[in-house]
Amino acid sequence: MNNHALDTLDDDQEIMFPLPGISALGVRIAVLDDDLLFLKVVERYAKQVGVEVTTAATVNQFAEIVSSSRYDVAVIDYYLDNDKGTEIAESLTSLPIIITSRKSDWAKSEPEMPASIKEFVHKKYGAKIILQRALKIALQRRANGKF
Repeated sequence: MNNHALDTLDDDQEIMFPLPGISALGVRIAVLDDDLLFLKVVERYAKQVGVEVTTAATVNQFAEIVSSSRYDVAVIDYYLDNDKGTEIAESLTSLPIIITSRKSDWAKSEPEMPASIKEFVHKKYGAKIILQRALKIALQRRANGKF
């Protein structure tokens, strides 16, 4: 498993927009979070940088959007109303996932993560960093011929 917890941020981990010589055109990111304010911030920032983001506030909405369209990566909150992000990730085996949370204690209760989870990014870094990490995963996936 290729998980990376981003609890501390080094200068070389941040990805700057726009990426020189690399187009984010066509990159699609699905975001599941029950925090409506966070979703609005994600949408606003995505629009600024030209990344297509579809947001969902419920697991049912999220299931509908990911089953009806192709996405490059998903960002899922760990603590949802009645579910955990890792439980959602178990059913999305072909989609790389970033788990986000305002708390960092979630890893203690998760002995094994689904292989689809590529990173944990603490929400304290904000929508910009979370989307940058998602875009990095999406572009790496495309570079490796996995669409």
